[in-house]
Amino acid sequence: RLKCNVQVSASDCLFAAVLASQCFLQTQQAKWVGYQGTLDYHGTDFTASLTLANPDPIAGSAVAVAQYLQSLTSSLALGTELLYQVGGGMQNALLSLGGRYRARDWELAARLGMHNWHVTYHHKLRDLVLMAECDGSLMQAESTAAVGYQLELGAMTVRGRVDTHGTVAVGVERRLEPLPATLLLSGQLNHWTDENKFGVAVTVG
Repeated sequence: RLKCNVQVSASDCLFAAVLASQCFLQTQQAKWVGYQGTLDYHGTDFTASLTLANPDPIAGSAVAVAQYLQSLTSSLALGTELLYQVGGGMQNALLSLGGRYRARDWELAARLGMHNWHVTYHHKLRDLVLMAECDGSLMQAESTAAVGYQLELGAMTVRGRVDTHGTVAVGVERRLEPLPATLLLSGQLNHWTDENKFGVAVTVG
């Protein structure tokens, strides 16, 4: 998996904004299996982004996601997301609403969609961030909860997560200074199904 970042900023006494782009390329067994590009615009009090994933002009398929987040106060922000998917002779669009409240050392975010919902809570303790999240399906009346952490150790970041489906995941991110690159190692194990995964990625930019 390869990730590239490009960022352009402009500012003066009346205007300050940042335009950033990201691209993700994923390979498996010497074949391209996924790719997507994201364009983010950060204004003075809002953020807008557009993501295009796996576009295939020949098959006529693609996934597009548009997001907008508006700050109402220094702590509260509300936004919306529109997902549009086309392919296989079918089209599908999903709209969701969300909000975020940010305090000095904690943050609460929630999203409500047409078929699901998601709530997250983060609490920062110096170099350690604790996380709890819960999401569910409105149609299937099912939900999943998870707890995790993120620990900053100089040039290295360690993340861990365990959920109610028996999945334990750990990731290590290391900045390869002085190169403009980051190495990511991740592993995942499900104690109920004995399924496991291991991944390696390099981020450039």
